[in-house]
Amino acid sequence: MKGRKERNRNFPENPKMAGRNRIPRELYNDRRGFIVERPFIRGHPMPQPAFLEEELEMQHAEIRRLLGDNRRLIEDRMGLQQELGAAKEELHRMNIVIAEIRAEQDVLIKKGLKLEADLRVTEL
Repeated sequence: MKGRKERNRNFPENPKMAGRNRIPRELYNDRRGFIVERPFIRGHPMPQPAFLEEELEMQHAEIRRLLGDNRRLIEDRMGLQQELGAAKEELHRMNIVIAEIRAEQDVLIKKGLKLEADLRVTEL
């Protein structure tokens, strides 16, 4: 096809990627080309009881640490909720005071306008 770059199907575009049913290059030993040994997933021997006990103890320690963290987070959350409640109450009180100040301001403005009108009437 014209305008299209033809690719050779025998060579992958990315040489690091393994082809279908092929072993990736990273698994080969650099010296002789043999596959590097790694632990088998299937057929491995059962772990020793000492290893299992150590693993269980590590899990218990992690659980205890997580429980402590959880308790601290609960205490922090409760404290923050109390602070939020207090802030909301203060905001509510401030809004009431603001409304009272605005109402007083309106009354004073009306009194001032009335005094101006009375002054104009007396000047005439």
